Amino acid sequence: ARRLEGFVLRRADLVVVVSEELRRFALSRGAREGRVLTIPNAVDVEAFRPLDAELGADARRRFGLSPNGNGPGLVLGFSGFVREWHRLDLVLSCLGRPELADARLVVVGEGPRSEWIARRAAELGVSDRVLQAGDRRHEEMPGLVAAFDVALLPGAPPYASPLKLYEYLAAGLPVVATAVCGTPEIVLDGLTGWLVPPEDAPALARAIDRLVTMPPAARRAMGEAGRARVRNEFRMERQVDAVLAE
Repeated sequence: ARRLEGFVLRRADLVVVVSEELRRFALSRGAREGRVLTIPNAVDVEAFRPLDAELGADARRRFGLSPNGNGPGLVLGFSGFVREWHRLDLVLSCLGRPELADARLVVVGEGPRSEWIARRAAELGVSDRVLQAGDRRHEEMPGLVAAFDVALLPGAPPYASPLKLYEYLAAGLPVVATAVCGTPEIVLDGLTGWLVPPEDAPALARAIDRLVTMPPAARRAMGEAGRARVRNEFRMERQVDAVLAE
């Protein structure tokens, strides 16, 4: 498979990748300098956008949550296909910390790790604060992530440039994400969210603590900065234009 991959990359007229990390990978496998184009993933900023307080409260009610999430009882959210590499086990461990005793985790999506998450939450005694919302249509996602206060990507494979990160930021959510591959190109540490080293549970807990204890106005400002970045850099129309220009 590696030989075939190298054969294709060496002979391609143009290789399009979604991150600078993948650009470096393609070059290391034989792609020709000047023929590798980086165009990040994109999001529909009209579909994913911050919702007003009433719609946000409605999203919480649909999950059976209190419509007023503030202070230590904030909702931590994850969306997507649930795999082992997403490291939601690290978040479950964080929920046992005294600082996060009232925080709740909402997981929107299903996958090979879903049943394990339910078992692990029970073992840790946090089942009552973990809601697995199951598989949902993508068209529903803008209204569902509105229930989140903080969006999470605790783990990712090394080649990832996850679409969920773009959607979180477009929705005006502050993010805590693992600093692998393309994620530092999406989330600006300290401005639109916090980046943590891979597999580092204490660092993840500290980053979540910072957002949970942050004044609501400061969290909103962080979310607004993420929304502005997406509008400027990762709008779907912008990326389409970049592809067509080639």
